[in-house]
Amino acid sequence: MDDTHRELRVSENTYKNKIEGIIEDIADSEAPVENFHSQKDELEEELKDELKEYRVLFPLNFDYSTAPGFDSIATIRDVEFQRTSQYTWEKFQEEGSEKSQLDEFLEALPTKEFQANPLANQRYWEVTYKAGEVKYAINRIESALKILLGKIAFASEAFLNKHSMRNTFWRYGTICLNDPLCYFVILEDEFLTFYPSTDYTPRRRYSLSPNNQDIFEKVYPELPDFEGELSELEEHLASALKSYFEAISEPDDSTRLHHYWQCLEAVTLTQDENFSAADPLKRARATARPQLDFQINEDRIELLTDKRNSIIHEGGEKNVTEGDNQYLKTLADFSIFFLTTELDINSFEDFEDFYKFGSKSEMSVFQSRANRENEILENKERIEELKTEIESIEEVIERLGLEE
Repeated sequence: MDDTHRELRVSENTYKNKIEGIIEDIADSEAPVENFHSQKDELEEELKDELKEYRVLFPLNFDYSTAPGFDSIATIRDVEFQRTSQYTWEKFQEEGSEKSQLDEFLEALPTKEFQANPLANQRYWEVTYKAGEVKYAINRIESALKILLGKIAFASEAFLNKHSMRNTFWRYGTICLNDPLCYFVILEDEFLTFYPSTDYTPRRRYSLSPNNQDIFEKVYPELPDFEGELSELEEHLASALKSYFEAISEPDDSTRLHHYWQCLEAVTLTQDENFSAADPLKRARATARPQLDFQINEDRIELLTDKRNSIIHEGGEKNVTEGDNQYLKTLADFSIFFLTTELDINSFEDFEDFYKFGSKSEMSVFQSRANRENEILENKERIEELKTEIESIEEVIERLGLEE
């Protein structure tokens, strides 16, 4: 299956089912290939004509007024996020109460003490998105929003070490920034349906402290906008930021370690099967090496890798600590910042070379250089030998009086 379903803005499963329907329809045809392409072209034209403009509203517990330089309009890929008013939200919430089970969903949500409304302390946002089906629109919006939340989380928490918040019954991650509790879908200015979250943790307003504000003001402008088609390196960075957000907002230590590992795999270009489980840490260490205040040795990498493998392959928990995740967060901080600042300077191949040699021990790096220098010397000697042979051959050609 190619990317045609994305161009038509329907799910891969929907497109696949429609193609299978065409195959069944032409099974007894006298010209199956010709009929298939004809019906496929007709199907794709129909799907293009059936695109609908969905308006999607959602609450977010990010207090953007505390984030210097953050704009209330942000575009990620082809999704434009913008603020909407509380009046607009309440209007469609009232419609949703009449047309759906929205009230039952909201009433079943847990709330913090002295807080009756699960949507308290929220800011409201909206997206207008054309798609062939509503679920495709929601999936695209959620995916783009994860990148935006990753940018916010990284810009406000990079190079800061904090403990997870466990001072209440409800456990939060290092920060209390969360996915939306639900999405309202509006079609032709009327409430259509809503999509609920599966994370029912009561939302706390995420406001930046003065220290976080200083970090945010410096880091956020450095991060790419991720508008339009992304380069291969931007795809890796976007994926890393998604996982960074998942990790830093996750209260469970083992799950958080898994998300940080996914972040490091993406940002160090080690997401395929050609790399070992420890490679993301070794490559990420290279970005932190110039910083004298951060060291991570082979024993620590082996220990963390064992814990990761226990979680992934055995489904168990091997005593993951706060310190383990702080190590991984620090590696992620350095690696994301490194890729961000070098993104427009170096190519994919340049990053690969840096990680290939930078992940080695100091002695191995020097030895690699010495090996290459020896190879150059050997090649020079071989070139001189070949030149001498050519001269001898030319003498033979001249003695024999040969002409080309």
